[in-house]
Amino acid sequence: MLLSNVHIWNYRLLLDTNIHLDEALTLIVGKNNAGKTSFLSILQRVLSGRKDLDFADYPIQCRSTLYEVLWKVVKGKISIGKAKDLIPKTTIQFDIDYSNEAEDEYLGALSPFIIDLDINNNIARILVEYQSILSDTIISEITDKISLLKVTNPTAKSKKSSEIIAISNYLSTNFNKIFEISVKAINPTNPSVFQIREVSHLRDVFIFKRISAERGLDELDNHDKKPIGQVMERIFQDGVIPFEDNINKKIEKLKAYVEQESIKAQDEINKLLEEIITKMIRFGYPTAEDLQLKATTQILLKDNIIKDTDLAYSISGENETLPSSHNGLGYKNLIKIVFLLQEFAQEIKKNSLSAIPLLFLEEPEAHMHPQLQTVFVKYISEVLEGFTGNKIQILISTHSSYIANSVPFTQVRYFKRLKECVICKNLTDFYNTCQNDEEKQNNLQFLHKYMTISRCDLYFCDKAILVEGAAERLLIPDMINKCDQAGLFNTKSPTLASQYCSIIEVGGAYAHRFFDFIDFLGIPTLILTDIDFVTSKGKKCLKDKAKRTSNATIMKWCHDKLNIPLSTTVKIEDVYKLISNDKLTNGFRHIEFQKEENGYHARSLEEAIMNVNRELYGISHSDSNFSFDSEKQKKTNFSLQLLTDDDFLEYQTPSYIVDGLIWLNNQEKIVYPVTITVKEKRKQNLTIKTIKD
Repeated sequence: MLLSNVHIWNYRLLLDTNIHLDEALTLIVGKNNAGKTSFLSILQRVLSGRKDLDFADYPIQCRSTLYEVLWKVVKGKISIGKAKDLIPKTTIQFDIDYSNEAEDEYLGALSPFIIDLDINNNIARILVEYQSILSDTIISEITDKISLLKVTNPTAKSKKSSEIIAISNYLSTNFNKIFEISVKAINPTNPSVFQIREVSHLRDVFIFKRISAERGLDELDNHDKKPIGQVMERIFQDGVIPFEDNINKKIEKLKAYVEQESIKAQDEINKLLEEIITKMIRFGYPTAEDLQLKATTQILLKDNIIKDTDLAYSISGENETLPSSHNGLGYKNLIKIVFLLQEFAQEIKKNSLSAIPLLFLEEPEAHMHPQLQTVFVKYISEVLEGFTGNKIQILISTHSSYIANSVPFTQVRYFKRLKECVICKNLTDFYNTCQNDEEKQNNLQFLHKYMTISRCDLYFCDKAILVEGAAERLLIPDMINKCDQAGLFNTKSPTLASQYCSIIEVGGAYAHRFFDFIDFLGIPTLILTDIDFVTSKGKKCLKDKAKRTSNATIMKWCHDKLNIPLSTTVKIEDVYKLISNDKLTNGFRHIEFQKEENGYHARSLEEAIMNVNRELYGISHSDSNFSFDSEKQKKTNFSLQLLTDDDFLEYQTPSYIVDGLIWLNNQEKIVYPVTITVKEKRKQNLTIKTIKD
């Protein structure tokens, strides 16, 4: 059995967020503050059985409704019973798939949550709600707060506003009185039917382990507790059996030895201390009438082992060692993770027939170099199964493009921040859509290969720029700064120069393969490409002899925006129509290519730069027959000259790039708002019918 789906309502920005989980590994990606940690937080809260809810975790979008409802109760406008139905609940729903289990197989802790009689249904649904528990006592306390708190609020338009503020102040310190946890087994075939269950029943369903992001590894030589000491501390805890039997035997032998030696050392030291104290009596204290002094000490070798044990590094065949501070933190982090995995594996073995193993790894890439990150995520499932022999569902949150790009699309969940909430995009949906179309399927295969061999961080950026080659990749950051310094981005703050913009080198022949992926992720993206004039026979030429473009991205754009059939050749006149008919934007995407400037229409980036910087390149203003000779000068050298040569630092940026950067600057990072409809609010407050156990 496995956890197939998690649906969350009203927890921080997770107002209505559905997360479909892979049967093996689910990778959770997204920008900072996109809800990844919130997802982990509510999982840990609920699966650990915490009965309270923190005020800080209750969505701001729900608070105004809560305040309004409580105010109406205080004023006698509605009853407490009515209020309980109106207050938005924080809710999480688990769907557990047991279709792979045999009919006579033991379902263990899941059994209390299977309440339907449909033999064709193989889903068990658990609903956990933090529901309101208003009482006369709470309403009385709120009433007293309103009457006693003299709110000074010059912006308040009415007495009601001040009273609402008083309610808010009361809740900020008494929120745990308002909600309590409720666990229900829901009939998936008839959601209005449920049975109440204990919190302990829910805890028994999962073996949940969280390995948090490692932020505390310290290389200081005088650090109080070395990282490996944290492992030793766990080893010396009573009842902890974290490893395989052969290792545990060694651990028990170590514990016994440490205890025996501690007793021996303690007895010997106490004798010596007593002799020292006895010799001190001659100084006049204590006398026979006083309480007598006796020296004792507690020797706990395990404390020294925990505090001072560290890893040392040695060369094979040599007796000399170096301290762990002479090696990287990545391996320390890896050792800690492996130890915790071993401990988790033993817990799974003890409960393998009765619970679902669920492991959440938070940003395991800390201190790991890129290759180690890739290998780690590639083999984590295999290693865990080797420890336990069981299938384990693993959830990994990450900010690492190396980890993200090494995982198939079907295992990636993209958390996206909107203006009012967070949504989770299941890349399995994107994958499945591409399977129905040959062109999209080819694009999908290209994307997977590209993202595997190249560092592509589309999952983590605010905005993206797709460029043809290294020349653009080198120059675009500098061109963004030039536009910013010239005040061209003054309509937005912060400007594009301060936003996280991913510049991705894709080549002119491949940018269009990203179109569907960009649309799915919803990332504002600028495509900068070359117009690439060619003759009817496909030979490179200037504008006056051009019949079409050889640029595959521009041709694809023309087919889409001008409704030109794929079987029809795109003419150069069609390309010009994109500009004249304002067809350069398509949803989240905007394309720019060379335009006519100074009476000349360049066909490439280099020619466009030369055209608007004629003085720097010794080109007369009347010359309309020059070109960039890639055989005499490499494109990267051309770009580096502009960035490093003092004579070229004040170069001008071609207008098509300026126009594109201004468009991208003006796009919202959080693209569109989402409002909760009345229907959705009703869905959050399920009206369901109880049946007898």
